[in-house]
Amino acid sequence: MTNFYLETLVRLGRVSSDWRLLEMSCRDVPDGYLRMKGAIPTGVYRSGKRKGRCKFPKQLDTHWITDADVESTKFIYEQTTGKCHECEGTGKSWCGWGVDTGHRYKDCPRCNASGVTPKEVRAG
Repeated sequence: MTNFYLETLVRLGRVSSDWRLLEMSCRDVPDGYLRMKGAIPTGVYRSGKRKGRCKFPKQLDTHWITDADVESTKFIYEQTTGKCHECEGTGKSWCGWGVDTGHRYKDCPRCNASGVTPKEVRAG
């Protein structure tokens, strides 16, 4: 799955492609804004219960983006790939998870399960 929030930060030149998004919040921030916290991994744990996981610095970088920035990234994705941003071309949209059923998917309502960008969006 494409992380459009991280892709937006990279597209705007605020972080490099190595940067990892660790926290995201819209709580206690102005309307229309999202607060992103993350960092570039400093290494990998070599032993213990976190063996193989990335190490991060204690102080995380904080970046702000708007809902409009994210929507713009989704639009660019659709224009360059021709795929629906909701299902990423699969025609299936995630709709939930359960202990007994695992991940559940339904037909993508945005592209009517076709996987391609809806015509009204393609026209610009």
